[in-house]
Amino acid sequence: MHYRCRLTEKPLNKTYWPKSEIYTRVCSLNTQGAYQCPKGLYCGSPAQYGMDLETNEVWTSQSGDYGLNNFDNIAQSILAVLQTITGD
Repeated sequence: MHYRCRLTEKPLNKTYWPKSEIYTRVCSLNTQGAYQCPKGLYCGSPAQYGMDLETNEVWTSQSGDYGLNNFDNIAQSILAVLQTITGD
């Protein structure tokens, strides 16, 4: 759930894996997924390498929802509202 576009294919060390400041959406490893990182960036989650999520600023999102919900397009808006109504 914490997959983001990363600047390197793997973490630089046990506590740091640089992520893109421009492309902040949740990305997908699967080519059938909703969002693929642009060429030259790599989709990944700190949890894949046993890294602490708090160290990677997952819990310090200014938006409060960690980038998981947004209303950037109509399909995501409808999905967010449906999830809220059904409690899923």
